[in-house]
Amino acid sequence: MNDINEYSRVDKYKKRRKNTKALSILLVIGIILLVVLICIWIFGRDDEVLDDKGSAQNSAVTGKYDEAADEHNEESSDNGISSDMAMDEPDEKEEIEDNESVEIEPIESSDGDNVVKAYTGNWQPIGTEQEEPHTVVFDTASQDWREMEEAIRYATKLTEDQMITHWIGNDGEQKVKATVSNREQTEIYCVYLSWIKHEGWKPIKVEILNEVDVEY
Repeated sequence: MNDINEYSRVDKYKKRRKNTKALSILLVIGIILLVVLICIWIFGRDDEVLDDKGSAQNSAVTGKYDEAADEHNEESSDNGISSDMAMDEPDEKEEIEDNESVEIEPIESSDGDNVVKAYTGNWQPIGTEQEEPHTVVFDTASQDWREMEEAIRYATKLTEDQMITHWIGNDGEQKVKATVSNREQTEIYCVYLSWIKHEGWKPIKVEILNEVDVEY
């Protein structure tokens, strides 16, 4: 009987030790998990703070860059020059200088009393978008007609909105003759053009007329 009681006490003691050990293990695991969660929370907040600071710094840099760009644009605007105008301006000046630098030489004309005076100049061919062999086209919607009018404006210094084309006709092989004026018809010209291969129409002679002389 005593042996049985002794065995029961030992068995209960072993069971108690197993339960205590299991609880200790669970407690340690719980503590480790808690520490891991706390670390994740702390370091996660640090990363958010760093991200916020980085974003703020990037915003500050971007803001300074935008302000500098705005100031540059304002200065350009105050000077009355836009980027498009700055790109276009040299071509316009070059065209004006080419026109103004033409040397005019008076010549005699045998075309009758309607001619006030005639002159020639060291004009250059205006260039062309057409291919060779070239064929003269008397169609107001054609590229050839547009280039002829451009050469006429080059020789007379009339602008596109000022010039009226009264007549353009044949004057020989790869040559044309045109009568144009300003809108008030106070400036009337007869312009002679010649086609230069691969280079386009070139003014040859200009006559200033008393009145519009249209040939058909």
